Amino acid sequence: MAQLTQAPSAQTTSTSPTTGAAARGATAGLTGQARGMSFADGEALLNPGRERYTVRPGDTLGVIAKRTLGNAGRWQEIHQLNLETIGPNPDRIRPGQVLVLPADAQVAAPASAPQAPAVGPTSAPKPGA
Repeated sequence: MAQLTQAPSAQTTSTSPTTGAAARGATAGLTGQARGMSFADGEALLNPGRERYTVRPGDTLGVIAKRTLGNAGRWQEIHQLNLETIGPNPDRIRPGQVLVLPADAQVAAPASAPQAPAVGPTSAPKPGA
């Protein structure tokens, strides 16, 4: 699994020896926090406005593209955005995977299960009645 790391930046001259060490420690902290993070999680952090989609049983990239983008033929865009998660074979998506979607995607809330009818309060028979 790929790891997100911070790109090296130009070093600045510091008069305090602890400033440089503190900066290196902060960078190490970012790298440590990114370990084990999926590409979709990293993409969501970098682009918080992007929609994400959790794969359900029976989904294909074409079905997801039709549902979220209105065009099943746009499945390649979803595949390209999620190569790290899906891998080279677009047929290898698994339920539970979280995919990053193109910026114009619209994810509808999943339909909820039908609710049981509400039952009002019942009154117990009065003793001796």
